Amino acid sequence: MACVLASSCRVASVSVPVSVPVSVPVSVPVSPVVPVSEPQHDRLPVPAPPVVPETLCESAATQRELWRFGAGAAVAGVPAVTATGRLIFGTAEGLVHSLGPSGEYLWSYTLPGAVGGSIVVDEKNERCVVGTRSGALEAITRQGTRAWATRIPAGIIGPILSGPRGYLYFAATDHSLYSFARNGVAIWRVPLPGPILAGPTVWHREIVVGLEREIWFISADRKLRKVPLTQNPELFIPVGDDLLLVEGKLSLDAFGSKGPLWSLKGIRGAAANSGEIVAFAEDSRLLWLRADGTEAARVELGTDPVTQASRVLTPGQILLDAAGSAALATQGGEVLKVNSQSKVQLVTRLCGRKIRFLRLLDPVSSGTPSPRSVLIVGDDQGVLRAFDWLGDR
Repeated sequence: MACVLASSCRVASVSVPVSVPVSVPVSVPVSPVVPVSEPQHDRLPVPAPPVVPETLCESAATQRELWRFGAGAAVAGVPAVTATGRLIFGTAEGLVHSLGPSGEYLWSYTLPGAVGGSIVVDEKNERCVVGTRSGALEAITRQGTRAWATRIPAGIIGPILSGPRGYLYFAATDHSLYSFARNGVAIWRVPLPGPILAGPTVWHREIVVGLEREIWFISADRKLRKVPLTQNPELFIPVGDDLLLVEGKLSLDAFGSKGPLWSLKGIRGAAANSGEIVAFAEDSRLLWLRADGTEAARVELGTDPVTQASRVLTPGQILLDAAGSAALATQGGEVLKVNSQSKVQLVTRLCGRKIRFLRLLDPVSSGTPSPRSVLIVGDDQGVLRAFDWLGDR
């Protein structure tokens, strides 16, 4: 059904999803866990990458740049943040880097293969867990040494999540969802009928993954149900326990615990924070939405000379802070800060580079110990830049 962006653009009636029983094997073929009591490295230590000098193109930024770090290769996923404000992220060349709250280099760790996605932080055990596209799954201590290591017979893709019962969950190239205990012991594997295109994410005490024109919901005890879609999902955005947003190609669909709620067409990106939703439309309109899909405010970015014809690149390159201000990346390498009162600021402009991710360290909404809100911008060459999100220069 065609739908034009407006406050009344909603799906009136839809069918309620039906649970789908699936036979799942109990055992998981993995390599044994290798515990390590003393620091061990089979490669030479990795030196800190050099700080990248500023270019003339980036001098147009309105927000103060706090620090910059060159990771040496494109970053996989979005950096994880520990309770003490440290950043941890992996790269396409198999390195894991850790930075302090002010961007200071702490350590690097070498993995046997490219990192598959975002890293999960295990605060209780003071370590992080990372997976590679070659099937390695390793836990790294806060000092940058190995805690344990194991392997699965497929490549690990997408983020590793901490979910129901405290287990770790991740997707793999064998069309399966895996569950592991935090000590590296395999719990189960759920085979799915096709490649995993989106997720996994945690919502309503279930693990959510996207397949071709389907959403699958998997509980910790491996009960499955699925919901049909009209197109392939690209990104899941949980909004509390009552609302799950599903971003597709030029669409945004909302689901509740009993099924679909509403749908918007012509959406290129979306984000949520503290129950508030923002969506970026293909005609360069930035929309603030209520939980029922109706429009609360809008900003016409296409008429602004700074943002003429700007568009969000890929899912995940838009975010919302606790005060309702949005950050979004454009095809021209710009990062914009926009609020619902139509104030538009250019945070930075990267010449000849594509923006791969945005990450907001907001002490109000994320609980990070930083005294200021910091926006992390990562580009396709592996350079991370940190900006003072609230301050102007």
